[in-house]
Amino acid sequence: MGSAASSLNNTLQELTQPDPSNRTSVGDSPADLHTLAQLVSRGDFGKVRRLATRQLVTSADADRRTVLMLVADAPETPVHTEKCILYLFEKGVNLKAADANGDTAAHLAARRDHLRLLTLLSFDAKWLRNDNGATPLMEAARTGSWKCAKHLLHLLRQRRFNESTIYEDSKRSELLKLCDRNLHSASDLARRNGHLELTSYIEREMRLVVDRHSFISGLIAKEKSDRQELRRLADKGLMAALRRAATRSSCDLPDQYGCTALMWAAQNRSCCDEILWEQLVHMGDPTLADFYDKSCLHHAASAGNSAAASALLAVGVSANATSGMESTPLMQAAIHAPPATAAAVGRVLLDSGADWSLKDINGETALDLATEKGKSELAELLRGYEGKKYFDESSEPRRKVFTDHADDEIPSDEEPDLTFGDFGGARRVETARHQLSRVEGDFYPVTDPQGYCLIINISKYDSGSDITFSHTERKGSVRDVERVKQVFESLRFIVKVK
Repeated sequence: MGSAASSLNNTLQELTQPDPSNRTSVGDSPADLHTLAQLVSRGDFGKVRRLATRQLVTSADADRRTVLMLVADAPETPVHTEKCILYLFEKGVNLKAADANGDTAAHLAARRDHLRLLTLLSFDAKWLRNDNGATPLMEAARTGSWKCAKHLLHLLRQRRFNESTIYEDSKRSELLKLCDRNLHSASDLARRNGHLELTSYIEREMRLVVDRHSFISGLIAKEKSDRQELRRLADKGLMAALRRAATRSSCDLPDQYGCTALMWAAQNRSCCDEILWEQLVHMGDPTLADFYDKSCLHHAASAGNSAAASALLAVGVSANATSGMESTPLMQAAIHAPPATAAAVGRVLLDSGADWSLKDINGETALDLATEKGKSELAELLRGYEGKKYFDESSEPRRKVFTDHADDEIPSDEEPDLTFGDFGGARRVETARHQLSRVEGDFYPVTDPQGYCLIINISKYDSGSDITFSHTERKGSVRDVERVKQVFESLRFIVKVK
């Protein structure tokens, strides 16, 4: 028993103790460092690839912050940021580097609730203490960062991280009970900062038990009943009812195999309402994985559920998350998705940064699996990437993008009159149209950034207000702001929200 306790203590010490050598030295090009961080945050892979060098990504600014820390401390990022971040990993950025306060990228991401970046970090980079003795989980609890708090809590449900076959529930429970230098645990910090709902959530997670077989127990009768009702609604494809019933507290209630409402809905092809998915992913933890280390995105890909996959990717799920068999969502689509929908969900994954060249535990790629399983349309799609390297700037197949009236000889009658009495205007409009590049990414080549956009939310309302009852397409002012922000960011504007 003493030997097991000693082994656990050593494991916890190694996992949480910062290494002084991870204080990165100040580089010679702080301006380039900040420019690179902005490009990564915008998801501009082409420019990131041209600017990022090993010397730059391993240097720091005057505050000892690396490019990864600067990205972590930025607002939430678009899906294309994943490939940019992975390229920083490829170039040797230190995931455990600490700034002048001992904060790592994980600490900064947890404070910002920057789920996309936190998800991509390795497990052992997510539990280091800063100079105040706080872990990223404590920072998420202190700032009320629900998404990152849930992600960190739920990682410890997975057997590859909790090592339950060795330590049973001990490693998991000890990590959840860690305290900072002021002897405050994550639940203490959430409570002291007024995040009472999050406090209760953390305390419930601490009440759960993961046994040596990695089965989960510990829910009370009411919680089991809530979970069963959510599963019933998901299994029947009653998405509107599921959305009404699901809460931030109940959506991640696990069965003994770690499955939750999001997973049950994702694997049901009848649950395909895009608007409801956009709401549902904010209730539960989209990064959560089950007994087999399969994430919600794995389940969506297996079912060919493109609506679920798109919503999950939009909120920060990695397109390259791997299961215990090193299987990615793209591989799951190749194996399990119906032939009629496999290519569609495959396109969603590829457009979001899925690496087609990854291999599973048997050394097979998504193309190998799609070919074996007779998914001809998906296989044809993947052959367009054959022989290309993931981080090559021109690695993606060139795709046609057709705009309304792109080939008209004169403007459509339904379009506004752009000539303003100038009889040569119609021909200039037609000429300008045909001068536009027909490849995605080249439509706005003039400047970068294109400009600045300030969004001011002057009328705050939620999904239960009179506005949403009378206008069902409105889902709350926060969602309105998100949509406007996404549009302008896609046009390469720098966006600020007040």
